[in-house]
Amino acid sequence: MVGPEPQSCGRVLMVRPAAFGYNEETAPSNAFQKKHADETLEIRRRVWHEFDAAVQRLLSEGIEVHVWDDGPEPAKPDAIFPNNWLSTHVDGTLVLYPLEARVRRTERDPELVSWLFGRFKFRRLLDLSAHEKEGQYLEGTGSLVLDRPGKVAYCALSSRSDPRVLDRWAREMGYRTLTFWTDDGHGRPVYHTNVILAIGSRTAVVVEKAIPERNERNTLRENLESSGRRVHALDIEAMCAFGANALELSTPTGPVWVLSTRAWRGLPSPVRRDLEKDIRVLPLDVTTVEDVGGGGIRCMLAELFLPEPPTHKVGETSRSR
Repeated sequence: MVGPEPQSCGRVLMVRPAAFGYNEETAPSNAFQKKHADETLEIRRRVWHEFDAAVQRLLSEGIEVHVWDDGPEPAKPDAIFPNNWLSTHVDGTLVLYPLEARVRRTERDPELVSWLFGRFKFRRLLDLSAHEKEGQYLEGTGSLVLDRPGKVAYCALSSRSDPRVLDRWAREMGYRTLTFWTDDGHGRPVYHTNVILAIGSRTAVVVEKAIPERNERNTLRENLESSGRRVHALDIEAMCAFGANALELSTPTGPVWVLSTRAWRGLPSPVRRDLEKDIRVLPLDVTTVEDVGGGGIRCMLAELFLPEPPTHKVGETSRSR
C-alpha cells in the first residue's frame, strides 16, 4: 500500500544538452527567451559549464543526480528541460506529456524512458502524447505545479496547458485541479505555471500580480494557506527574474529551496528574509540557460519519486548514454 506522496524528494534527473540554443518555434509563447549575438558554440560551452556546476552543487548537498547525455541528432535545443515531458510519482507512475512545439517532441526519448523503467522499477506508463494530434498540450511540471500530499494540481491555462488534457491527467492520477488565467504584464498569458508559482512543504511563492482575476487570485491564496503553507507574494519584476521558478528538494540535513542566482537577487529583501526563515536557500547560476532558453533551474530538474527505496547512496550520481 503506497502512502501519501511527499512534497519533495532528494533525487533528480538532469539532461546534459548536446545542441542547446534559441528555439524559434517556442519563442512566440515564451517571452523570456532572448536571441544572442554570441556564437552558438560559445553559448553551448557556457551552458555546459552552468549545467556541470549545478550538478556538482546539488551533489555536494547530498542530492542524487542522474545525468542523461542528450544525443546530437536530431538537434534538441530545449533538451535541458526534461520536466516538461515527464513526471514521476511515488505510486510507480511515469507520465509522458504532449508538447506544443514539434521540435520538442523528440525530447521524449524512448531509450531514456526504458532506462528509467529498468533502473527505478516504475510500474505504470501514462502516455498523454497522443493529445498532440488534437492540438491539446500539457507540458509536465511546467504546466502543473503540484501539492503532492494534498493531491492538488495548480495550472495556469495557456496555449501549452489545455484543460482537456489536465482533466484526463487528474482523473488518472487522483488529483483535483485549480486553474486560473494569467497576464505577464503585456497582455499575454504566462507560458508555464512554474514561472509564477512554486510550492514547498511549508512555503509557497506566487506572482499574484500575474493573476488579473481577483476571485482566481484569492482562491489560489486561500488554497495554499489552507494547506498550512506560508505564501510569499511576488510582483511582475520578480517573475521576470525567475523568482518563482524554484523547487524544494530533500537533503540529509533537511529541505532546500533551489532557485537561480538571478532569481534570488531579484526577490525583494523582505521576501528573501522571510523565505530564509522557512527553508534553507540554494541559489545556482544558470544565467545563460535563462537568457537563451527562457527557462530556469526548476525546469532543468525532473524529480524522481520512486515506487521503491533507492539503490544509490545519497549524493551519488550516475551518467547514462
